[in-house]
Amino acid sequence: MKKSADAVRLVLAALFLLAAAAAAAGMASLAARAETLPISIPAGENEPVRAIDGFFTALKAGDFDGAYSYVTDGPLGLEGVPEDDNSALLWLAQRDAWDYEISDGYGMEGSRLTRRVSVTGLDFSTAAPVINARVQAMLAQDTEDAVFAADVLSEDGSYDPALVMAHLHTALEELTASPEAYRRRWELTVRLTYADGAWKLVPDPELISALTGGAVRTAEARSGDELLAGYEMFVNNLVSTALEGLAVIPKVYWLAEDTVVAPRPDAGLYGESLDPADTAEVLERSAALLEGKHLLWTPETQTKDNRYIRWYADETIFAICWKQVISRMTVNFCEIVVGHPSQFRRYIADNSYESAHRYYPTQMAETVNAVVALSGDFVKFRNAGIVVYQRELCRADGKTLDTCFVNAAGDLLFVHRGELETEEEMRQYIEDNDVLFSLAFGPIMIENGENVLPTSRYPVGQPDNFYTRCVLCQMEEGHYLLVTVNLVPNTTTLARVTNILVDLGVPTAYSLDGGQTASLIINGRLFNAVDYGQERTMSDIIYFATAIPEGG
Repeated sequence: MKKSADAVRLVLAALFLLAAAAAAAGMASLAARAETLPISIPAGENEPVRAIDGFFTALKAGDFDGAYSYVTDGPLGLEGVPEDDNSALLWLAQRDAWDYEISDGYGMEGSRLTRRVSVTGLDFSTAAPVINARVQAMLAQDTEDAVFAADVLSEDGSYDPALVMAHLHTALEELTASPEAYRRRWELTVRLTYADGAWKLVPDPELISALTGGAVRTAEARSGDELLAGYEMFVNNLVSTALEGLAVIPKVYWLAEDTVVAPRPDAGLYGESLDPADTAEVLERSAALLEGKHLLWTPETQTKDNRYIRWYADETIFAICWKQVISRMTVNFCEIVVGHPSQFRRYIADNSYESAHRYYPTQMAETVNAVVALSGDFVKFRNAGIVVYQRELCRADGKTLDTCFVNAAGDLLFVHRGELETEEEMRQYIEDNDVLFSLAFGPIMIENGENVLPTSRYPVGQPDNFYTRCVLCQMEEGHYLLVTVNLVPNTTTLARVTNILVDLGVPTAYSLDGGQTASLIINGRLFNAVDYGQERTMSDIIYFATAIPEGG
């Protein structure tokens, strides 16, 4: 028994020593981290709190220059006023309502200090029914007071749009004059960093959301123009809902240029079927978005036997993927229509041209919340081509490859190799054509509906050999077609694929990196069969995203 008790005491002593060592190591780690901070952080009044207090006090006083002196990046756009009268009315009321309260205690996120802050503002997202009721009441009074119906009604019997909009503005003026019902408090974490001898706030989506009353939620901290544009989008869609049945104001959604991660698609809006006829319902549901578009897909399309058709559709995007056998080749199509060109996007691994990392295309699609994605041009592992990313010229070789530029309107702009020779010419082209990004692979396959494949040797992609193919096409404004063609020996040359697309009436097409790279993705899953049965890690994708903010 004594030996057993001694053994227990030895074990307990060892555990105590281990625990003490771990605690000491933890204290040493905390001490080491504390030493990296320029000042101690006692409870109560101190420099980080003064930075938070200075920022919000200046905002409340309308001293925006003073407020921005406390942030790492500025101006944020809070000082501006939207051009739209209704948006300006709500925005100015929002600014008048700002208030804040700083909680006790600090936290750490890496090298950043954090503090909890309560921010008060106005949340108008629930105001549509109240606005609608007030406008309805004013219109009813107009009808009662009118001598002639034409004083109130248009020729088609609907209310005069000008009268509706005048009453809308009145309703908004009344709402902002007494906005107490829409006052709300946001509990958020404010992040601070020590820079240039002072503590400064790091603006992020959480802070921007609170200061805009939840109207600007999904983008990263924005430039001034984009923040105001986001607020105008919110007000436009609020008014659209409020005037439903009284006036037609289309809802509009878009994504800021600096948005890296798009809103997450609604999982319930994906669908699939083996029967093309089952797509009739989703086409009907997307009728407003598809109006005026000339779709390649129809419910009568002859698809490859026992292969699923997959789709996604919401107010801002329609995407459908299917397989057909054409000239002995399995052709994978994905047809996309977007409501705004900002939904057509480019992503380079780690969102940096300097990154040396590679990821599977499904991983990158998941990272950015892509509805649909297509493998790109392997931008970082090739020295040739003109590379533009986020409007910046990253590589300036125009001699070797055809370039596909994509502008802010979402259009594919083609420049043949040798047409832009100097860096100055490239920068001028980027500026003149409002270019957001480029793709550097090629060759250009179709322009204006004509086959324009080069007759001389092309240095990448082996156009005359047999490889799995990957193609980006634009059908018309806001309407795109992504294509991969599975390898068939002695068949899949680029010329044969080009002829198929010309016969289908495709007006614009550009070749991307094929072979094992060729990957078409919907809902985070590969749609095509990739070579060797295994995705290849790569540096980049192009993708299409929903613009509906998360949470509606």
